[in-house]
Amino acid sequence: MGRDEKTHECKVVEAIATFAGRWKGEIVWWIQDGPKRFGELRRAIPLVSAKVLTQQLRELEADRLVIRKQYAEIPARVEYSLTPLGKSVIPILDGIATWWRKNKTKVEKSRSACPDHS
Repeated sequence: MGRDEKTHECKVVEAIATFAGRWKGEIVWWIQDGPKRFGELRRAIPLVSAKVLTQQLRELEADRLVIRKQYAEIPARVEYSLTPLGKSVIPILDGIATWWRKNKTKVEKSRSACPDHS
């Protein structure tokens, strides 16, 4: 593998690490259509705990993919929306989803045939 290929590989690994949290891609996916409140995200992604959702939203905010907007209301209202940077990843997530729809059966068949995948 040449030097340029290794550099490219590292960039891919770094980019994927941005979405290393199990739920980050799904969070971004749900927010793409407009701002969502925390409770809406919890209902949309029922398997994620409140603690993990909070943590991953904070990480997405720190990476400037998500904006957290708190309104001065009682009760407090907080909404999460995508930044332009966050919106720029939607075509990539869409591409991954398209790939999965086309290849899901093949991948699952391979997994079931491999004793290391349980």
